[in-house]
Amino acid sequence: MNLVSKQGSPFTVVKSALRTYLPTARLPRFASLNTWNCLWLISLLLASPTVEAAVQIRVACVGDSITYGAGIKDVADRYPAILGKMLGNRFAVRNFGHGGATLLKEGLSPYWKTQAYWKSRVFNPELVIIMLGTNDSRDIYKPLVTRSFSKDLQDMVASYQDLPAAPKIWVCKPVPILPNDFGIVSANLRKNVFPQISRAVLGDSDVQLIDMHKLMANRSDIMTLLPDGVHPSAA
Repeated sequence: MNLVSKQGSPFTVVKSALRTYLPTARLPRFASLNTWNCLWLISLLLASPTVEAAVQIRVACVGDSITYGAGIKDVADRYPAILGKMLGNRFAVRNFGHGGATLLKEGLSPYWKTQAYWKSRVFNPELVIIMLGTNDSRDIYKPLVTRSFSKDLQDMVASYQDLPAAPKIWVCKPVPILPNDFGIVSANLRKNVFPQISRAVLGDSDVQLIDMHKLMANRSDIMTLLPDGVHPSAA
């Protein structure tokens, strides 16, 4: 399921879909669709509002420094925290981002070996949003991405699917990359990582795809939204 395949602007599409699935919900008013509004609204749409629950629905935001919120001083301004506020008391949203993490098991800082990964599994989430691949876009990882990324992503998805809660899972194509000082290469993300993400989720009806890159790539204010070329601001 690629949420940017429909006609119209991303904001119009998501807003319309929310009204279809949440006709009685009080939706936030946004003057424009900035970096995080998009992911918040899509995640709200995907978080199956028809499920009745006596306890909170656990949502795990899995990722690297983009998910963690590097560069955003106030924890309350990082996307998992704001997503939690938007979803309301029915949901318990947790930030399991780890700076510098790769999806690749053989990366220099694999997410697999972080405390964030193990804590996310102990959390036993019912909904999981995975956004990894940005750090895998360095030149040193090009051969590994071709050889292992798709399989490693499938393994990560399976590691969450096997949890007692059997969570619903969404995999994100990460936000765009601009010139930066981190050694992260936009062409590698688009030409190497993205095809592997698509290959990993293809044919798995239990995994949905959110294309954050396509939703943001042509924005006129993208340089303001990505001030260091990689990490979205709180704007």
